[in-house]
Amino acid sequence: MHAVRNVLARGIHVTGIVFALLLGGVVALQHAMESRANGLASVAEELSRVPEARYLKPVLLGYDAVTSDLLWLRAVQVLGQKKVSNEDFEWLYHVLDVITSLDPLYTDAYRAGGVILTELAHRPDLSNRLLEKGLAQSPAAWWLPFNLAYNHFFHLNNHEQGAAYMAQASRLQGSPAYLPRLAARMYAESGNPEVGVSFLQAMIRQAGEPYVKEALQRRLTDLMLERDVKLLDEAVSRYHARFGRFPHRLDALVDAGILTAMPRASIGSEFVMDHKTGRVGVSTRPTRMLVYRP
Repeated sequence: MHAVRNVLARGIHVTGIVFALLLGGVVALQHAMESRANGLASVAEELSRVPEARYLKPVLLGYDAVTSDLLWLRAVQVLGQKKVSNEDFEWLYHVLDVITSLDPLYTDAYRAGGVILTELAHRPDLSNRLLEKGLAQSPAAWWLPFNLAYNHFFHLNNHEQGAAYMAQASRLQGSPAYLPRLAARMYAESGNPEVGVSFLQAMIRQAGEPYVKEALQRRLTDLMLERDVKLLDEAVSRYHARFGRFPHRLDALVDAGILTAMPRASIGSEFVMDHKTGRVGVSTRPTRMLVYRP
């Protein structure tokens, strides 16, 4: 009995040391972030050097979930304070993969990480890899195929696959009541920007972190502008077909009864028309946005 107690005591002692080292590492990272001018970059670099989960697990002595929490908190601090560039996917995907390998049911890492990799790091392929990893672990979680539908529909221009994932999400328990209708529209009207607007609005409702909502809101603003530009382009074409010339101003589309009202551009912008070609654009955008490719 005495020998058993000694073994247990040594195990508890070692576990305590490992836990202290984990906390010490977080404190060190925090200090680096606060004391250096390039603190955020240094924290991202530290996260990129975190060992793979297969090497971490043997020394964590059961503190896998705690380590996942600490790593996620560090990643969120960086993401909440800096603009993610294309190069950031290297540390970002790595740390998300480590987190979800240590804790395969880590909801936040899948939910927010999937959107961040797509919208901020511009790597839908890595986002899909992360989300598919989550779906394999949690096949009943409707938001995983929902996010996969978003990636395929918006970023990979694969509307059919996006609609299939949306249909899968709609069949899972707990999914929002509007998903079957949205899935049907994605199958039937994939070239309609209004479908994309409805999809993005649904994504924003499900997003948690402010910076994730902000990224999705920017994409929604762009898509709504592109939708309205397309509407005006078609109206100008109808005006030209009727009168043999382009309108002298866009308001004339309403005067002619082709539009019931002019769409509103975002604050600080206005819709403009090239009088030679009839092409419509936005004053603050030198080129067409092409954020939605039907």
